[in-house]
Amino acid sequence: MQPLVGSVTPSATAAAAAATTQASAAAMHAFHSAKKPLAERLLTLNNGRTLQFTLDCVPDPPAISFATNIPYLNGMWDFDPAHWQGTSCLIVKGHHIPVAYWPELYKYGKKDQWKGMKTRWFEWKV
Repeated sequence: MQPLVGSVTPSATAAAAAATTQASAAAMHAFHSAKKPLAERLLTLNNGRTLQFTLDCVPDPPAISFATNIPYLNGMWDFDPAHWQGTSCLIVKGHHIPVAYWPELYKYGKKDQWKGMKTRWFEWKV
């Protein structure tokens, strides 16, 4: 019996299936190994500005203590005109970020970093 014209033999079917499986495996590897873009986030500050950023723009939390310099903490806590000194040890995309906003930057995207500084932040807040 001769194969019909245009029919597929079992060996051709197996070869096609193997090629499809390899292509699928390669596509899945490429999909999972591709770096996914970080989501844009917005932080609305009480000085009227909105900062658009991604988590890779946020540096590690500053290693700082205000135990001996409470006025320094007060001067960078918030944009309160009576106290704000125009500076902060945390800068994101060129903007000095008051201490009051640090949880918004760290606790939703950099949770492990926020865990490490949460206790100190609450002590400063009090």
